[in-house]
Amino acid sequence: MPDIASILKSAVRKPDRINVLTFVTHERYQSAWGGVDANFFLWNDEKAKPWMHQYAPMPANHILLPFHPSTPDVPVGIDIDLVITHHLSQYDRALQAATHLGVPLLRLEHCLPDETWSERDRKFAASKCGDFNVFITNHQMREWGGRDGDLVIYNAIDTELFKPTEGVRREPVCLSVVNDWIKRDYVCGFSFWKLATKDLPVRVLGDTPGLSRAAANVEELAGAYRSSLLFLCTATNSSLPTTVLEAMASGCCVVAYRATAIEEAIEHGANGFLVDSPEEMNATVKRLMANPSYCEMIGAAARQKAVGRHNLSVFVEKWNQALRLAVDAPWWRKQWSSCA
Repeated sequence: MPDIASILKSAVRKPDRINVLTFVTHERYQSAWGGVDANFFLWNDEKAKPWMHQYAPMPANHILLPFHPSTPDVPVGIDIDLVITHHLSQYDRALQAATHLGVPLLRLEHCLPDETWSERDRKFAASKCGDFNVFITNHQMREWGGRDGDLVIYNAIDTELFKPTEGVRREPVCLSVVNDWIKRDYVCGFSFWKLATKDLPVRVLGDTPGLSRAAANVEELAGAYRSSLLFLCTATNSSLPTTVLEAMASGCCVVAYRATAIEEAIEHGANGFLVDSPEEMNATVKRLMANPSYCEMIGAAARQKAVGRHNLSVFVEKWNQALRLAVDAPWWRKQWSSCA
């Protein structure tokens, strides 16, 4: 359990360093914040998700607060400048904290509106906006009804960790990486995958009881990408899975269901392939497996795209800008009443 002294010691104390109050939500995503010029204080209450270190190491600028059953236990001497919410389930708590602290609320949205929502539910969810809003794809921002001033910051991956290994022959196997895949069928397309991979050699990583286990660490995950010829994405209602970007950076030939924002990363036939049905995915994969050299050429183009747009340097620069805009914008204090 962290104590006050260790928290005060861990926090970088600089006049221009932004202190953010947020939640543990997506380890793979939040690990990319390690280079951002901010301290991220992690709310630790009865609803808090623990940091799963096998998914990603916790960055040095992420500091777990002491446990408190209902409110964030921010030590005296730490002035919070901004609250970030990642998910609708966190929004009310984040809004209450931002109001109490007198600081802006930044809503970072990772997901898409639920397809089962009524129009009324969709409008209500969209109304839970922040003083400043960040989305991870243009498609997602449109789906949520983004406002003027909202930003798109694409997910980033460590393109030095996720990269091909020169001279190593890839195995003729179709890799997929999904957690809790069976229960998340409606979002991640487990039923689609079962049909699409009939008679195909597959490899699955992810914590899905009865199907697969998660990689023991990021090195094992990176090794799986490097050694697999193809990567299959069957997500049906996901903004743009980080696993697709990791696979692209690793030089995998990606075959993905043509849904949501996937076309913002993959250009069909140039750096990957898009399909409209399980049968089409199955047939496409069989053709590709018969020509591994072509797969590797497509994988090289995929890596080029990932390195150019989804590298950590661009991500960190954009988040530094976004945090500064959110904290310094003179209009933020007026936003609570105008958010509708």
